[in-house]
Amino acid sequence: MVDILSEQPSDAAIQNRLAGEIVRLSAEGLFSGLVIVARRCDEIANVSIGLADRSRQLPITRRTRFTLGSVGKLFTATAIGQLVDAGEVSFGDPVGKFFAQYPDETVRNGATIGMLLSHTAGLADFLTKRTPRMLEHGVLRASEFMPLYENDQPRFEPGTGWAYSNAGLALAGAISNGSLVRPIRLPAQARLCATGMTDADPNNIPRRVDRLAIPYTRQAPHGPTLEWHEAPIDVGSPAGGAISSAADLVRFADALRGGRLISRTLFEEMTRTHGRSPKRGARYGYGFAIEDIRGHTVIGHKGTFPGVSTQLCIFLNAPYTVVALCNSDSPAAEHATAHAVSLVAAELSK
Repeated sequence: MVDILSEQPSDAAIQNRLAGEIVRLSAEGLFSGLVIVARRCDEIANVSIGLADRSRQLPITRRTRFTLGSVGKLFTATAIGQLVDAGEVSFGDPVGKFFAQYPDETVRNGATIGMLLSHTAGLADFLTKRTPRMLEHGVLRASEFMPLYENDQPRFEPGTGWAYSNAGLALAGAISNGSLVRPIRLPAQARLCATGMTDADPNNIPRRVDRLAIPYTRQAPHGPTLEWHEAPIDVGSPAGGAISSAADLVRFADALRGGRLISRTLFEEMTRTHGRSPKRGARYGYGFAIEDIRGHTVIGHKGTFPGVSTQLCIFLNAPYTVVALCNSDSPAAEHATAHAVSLVAAELSK
């Protein structure tokens, strides 16, 4: 087998090699979705395979929109960043500054916005506590999720440990959305539109969405099954579940790198390590997962949910972005991005 990192592929070679890998993964039942490799906003590789809607035999295309899972956490982090740039909040602000009646005193006085975003505040999860009404009708404001986690004791003293926390991002989202007043929203919509993003939606209120891929899963309450079946479409929250397209995420990544959504200085601060998993060695900035790959720092996030596997990889010191969006179970996107990121690393070794 040829080591893809021993050569220096051209754009055409990246397209061909990535296509070959995606076809192989699909044949093994491991991939249904879309992968894009972009240099700035120019797509140098684009591979799609599988069906967005199996009952109607609609193929996945470049224009297909997907539920993002936890990739949506990056929208929450960006919204906070815009408030920091505007001088309205700081990463050191405690929860109690925004929610003076937050029930748990330890979180109220000791957990900061920065800790919420870096998974070092000690909060746990809330997704499994969402009520049937929330899942059926959605949630207008991020603060409506707070009763699901605000009375939970933190898993550790804020700032003294690390644990992946959906509740932490949900609480950060409640802060960025104006506490109890404003509905769930994406980062400043006008600035998103200015980047060319037109497919992003917070997905907090279930409704018909054009070009949305239906998620298919082999997961079931009694355990994995052999057959694929349609999975419920998740309801969006600041912890994840927004909707977008791969092309939109390429524009989002390029706008972040270019200082068009948050300032360059703040972006550098948010993509430095502020939390580290003691078991897995994973590193987190403020909302961004951080990984070193073949001498290159790659930031972003992955998303996992039944019938949803997504990943956004942004090279920090090079103008490359890799996006994989799948309407099948994890780790479909991770298989694809691992290969694509290696191809980009080979390009950068020239």
